[in-house]
Amino acid sequence: MAAGHATAPDGPSGFQLSLYLNYFFAALLGVAFFLRLPTICSWLINGGLIRSSFFRRGSVDRTNAPLPTYALYRVAGRKPKPSGFLRAIAPVRPLAHTPLPGVSITLAQAFILAVSLAASVVVLAWGNINQLDSPRRSGWISVALCPAIVGLGLKNSIVGAMGGWGYEKLNTLHRLLGRLSFIFSLIHTIGFLNMWIKSNTIMKKLLYPSNQAAVIAEFGILLTAALSIPFFRRHAYSLFWYSHLVGFWMFLVAVCYHVPSVNWFIIPCIVAYSLDLVLRAARTRIATAHIRPHSQAGYTTLTIPSIRGGWEPGQHLYLRVHGLGGILGGAVIEKHPITIASAAGGEDGLRLVVKSAGDWTGRLIELAETRKGASRGEKTSFAATTRVWVEGPYGGPMYTSFGTSTSVLLLAAGSGLSFALSCAEDLIRLSKRNKCRTEMLEIVWVVRDVATFEVFEDELNDLLVEAETSPIELHFSVYITRPPSRGPNLSDLLPHKYAHFYSQRPSIAAIIEGVVTSARKEGCPHGVSVGVCGPAPVVRSVRAAVGGLDTGLMKDVGGVHIHSEMFSW
Repeated sequence: MAAGHATAPDGPSGFQLSLYLNYFFAALLGVAFFLRLPTICSWLINGGLIRSSFFRRGSVDRTNAPLPTYALYRVAGRKPKPSGFLRAIAPVRPLAHTPLPGVSITLAQAFILAVSLAASVVVLAWGNINQLDSPRRSGWISVALCPAIVGLGLKNSIVGAMGGWGYEKLNTLHRLLGRLSFIFSLIHTIGFLNMWIKSNTIMKKLLYPSNQAAVIAEFGILLTAALSIPFFRRHAYSLFWYSHLVGFWMFLVAVCYHVPSVNWFIIPCIVAYSLDLVLRAARTRIATAHIRPHSQAGYTTLTIPSIRGGWEPGQHLYLRVHGLGGILGGAVIEKHPITIASAAGGEDGLRLVVKSAGDWTGRLIELAETRKGASRGEKTSFAATTRVWVEGPYGGPMYTSFGTSTSVLLLAAGSGLSFALSCAEDLIRLSKRNKCRTEMLEIVWVVRDVATFEVFEDELNDLLVEAETSPIELHFSVYITRPPSRGPNLSDLLPHKYAHFYSQRPSIAAIIEGVVTSARKEGCPHGVSVGVCGPAPVVRSVRAAVGGLDTGLMKDVGGVHIHSEMFSW
């Protein structure tokens, strides 16, 4: 951001219009909060804040947990249908998650971006001002977007708390608004450079300290924007992370010196970020993990017996592992998001399954092999240990629950089965205590080879055995895309009447339509929930398939709700 002399800051019109823009964003958040308020109240009354906010030591007995309000109908033996309003909006709700063709954003995200852009353009064009001759207002808009950008980018954000969204769901909007702020700062800079060049005063203007601060601010936001493109996020994450941290702080500090009156927008950003750091520290636990390598499949499993509660199914954590190199043994800087593969309250504690997908995960397998002393691919019992830092939990379905739906479909690709296992295990346990509405559960797992299947073999066996004594009707389908040319029959890998194996790629749209159609035949009164965890193409396919369902079919089953966890945000 660059501007004129800070001693003559923009008039009240620019400042007031920027405030109005923030009031508009606050109003949007207020509407979302109002719509979610009944669900939030139910979640709080049922102890959701205690269950899913901080990791806890010791065993957790969920038999005495407060009875969820949605389960009261089941206990009473009645199955009332949802209200007419819920059935009326049932066909509309999945459209929010439908991906737009050719881009990586959903219809809901595109709508919010369009509304934000329209509001910003209205503020920019108010009064019919030529931005090249009077570019201050575009600078005000760039700064006015900062609270929204920071609020959407923090792991512990009031935006996510009020709307019921995990930070990873808000990250796309965080990036889009960040680019919008950069564009307005660029308009601001170009406008002033145009004025100074025309008046032949550019060198004189750059001698003012406030304008030198503007150059630093513009460089900071340029650095942040340039190194935030997908290429750097995917192939040079450390470069992206450090440039993001350094560049944005350069912008915040320099712009305060450039125009001191912008503190109204910058100070809330600094306070929110500081509070986020405090909450991250409060949500961090140091523990000893049992570690086991699966070198042939490229996986590592970690179990932390001392942590047995404090998360909900589908949530993830950030993992730091001692002994992997880096500052203080890799425990301070390098951390990675890992989906929790077990339900709270289990005897084995918190379980993680980490797929080798880069340098850090590769070193994790090497550490496991070194500590274990096991030969490559050998199966042994847990004995090797390492110290870990776990931060979280984060994400997940938040204020909603798969247990509110009569039928549940869980789709997973590769290591995404961790998500499906934790959700299924929790549903089965709750169903035995009449604490969920779910009657039908379908799990579909797309896996590359048999070696990956063997990583989860014990957990799958335990799940199927436990399901036999549950009221839930469970079906488990495995699609192996690279089946072995020789070896045992695929059906022998998991000999169970509810397990089915296929040597092909699945038709996601056909599977989803089949589950919803079956739910209608069974008289599904409380909707179908679809959960998916996997790489971006798989998640987009599921969203598109749900959005493409017949509206009459969705209305008949009480709606189709979708929750997604994506490997890359």
